[in-house]
Amino acid sequence: MQVFELQGVNFENKGAELMLRATQEHFASVPNLKLALPFRIGSPAQRNSAGLLHLLALHREPPLLNTVIDTASWFVPGAIRRRLGVCRPAEMSGLIDASGFLYSDQWPIGNLELQARKAARFKAGGKPVIYLPQAFGPFKSERARDLVATIVQHSDLVFARDKISYEHLVGAAGQQPQIRIAPDFTNLVEARITKTIPDNVVFIVPNARMIDKSPPAVAERYVSCLAQVASSARDAGLDPVIMIHDAIGDRAVGESVQKLLGQPLAEMTHPDPQVLKGWLAQARGVVGSRFHAIVSALSSGTPAIALGWSHKYGELMADYGLAHLNLGVQDEEKLQAAIAAWADRDQYEKQKQDLKLASNKLKAMTKDMWKAVDDMLFATRR
Repeated sequence: MQVFELQGVNFENKGAELMLRATQEHFASVPNLKLALPFRIGSPAQRNSAGLLHLLALHREPPLLNTVIDTASWFVPGAIRRRLGVCRPAEMSGLIDASGFLYSDQWPIGNLELQARKAARFKAGGKPVIYLPQAFGPFKSERARDLVATIVQHSDLVFARDKISYEHLVGAAGQQPQIRIAPDFTNLVEARITKTIPDNVVFIVPNARMIDKSPPAVAERYVSCLAQVASSARDAGLDPVIMIHDAIGDRAVGESVQKLLGQPLAEMTHPDPQVLKGWLAQARGVVGSRFHAIVSALSSGTPAIALGWSHKYGELMADYGLAHLNLGVQDEEKLQAAIAAWADRDQYEKQKQDLKLASNKLKAMTKDMWKAVDDMLFATRR
């Protein structure tokens, strides 16, 4: 049996969990193949429920401590480990990364240092290394560019999910055949419909990163901008509802929005990201700052407006033909006009038709991405 380490995903961030589910769903049909997640990512029950094995390694990989853990686990009989679904790092057949957005100057350089070491180690063992579609960059320092070049050199496939990320990779590592472009791959994850959402609902999806990763002028206006979005939706005869897509930090932002409004908003959340996608799929529209909430909406044919903090938002909106709706906190008039258009049935239906065409095209591209992954991993099986 082949076992691949899956990294960059978790059960707390719902976008990361969608990427986990998308990856697991794809490989679930491959005989004698399993994915393993480091034992500190999620609980044993969560990993079991997702069909994942338990990897005896720490996520952030302190080399000495992981060596101690690996050595100690060697003394546990293999039959017992297999029965418990536990595996050692040495038993991994390859590495699959689904980080979303982790490798950039906007995050600590330690992420790149860890990946450079890890990719080199897997490659030295003749084991494949794949980075599923995600955002990359920018990489402004020479150290960051050198690390990216090392990662690419020791990888078999690296998928950037937009042209700017692709350019950042090529700028650091040069033009390489393993660097390719594919869209966000959670677009194939099915929405789960558990309740009916009225078709006049506009979901407002906050993101705490808009405050701690944006320039001060943007961070200071973000909460008032979301409050204005709610007012614009009400003025258009629509029903604004706050969706907490990722509970870490986002609920506090939602509470701040509520304090600015004289009339409180309903708030909805759910631990299952496919249920959240089901709600987003039924809404009239979405104004969001959580990347995968926007993906879930657009891939389901629901119009959306992005308020984002990195290049990945503008590129996503452009993929769906909505580059003009990648807006900023200062774009109050554009926000109001875009929301008002959702109340016009003819304009709204035209948007939905255009979105479905774009979504079908992007889903076909995702299937092509998975075919490239399968061809690389399993060509010898055919």
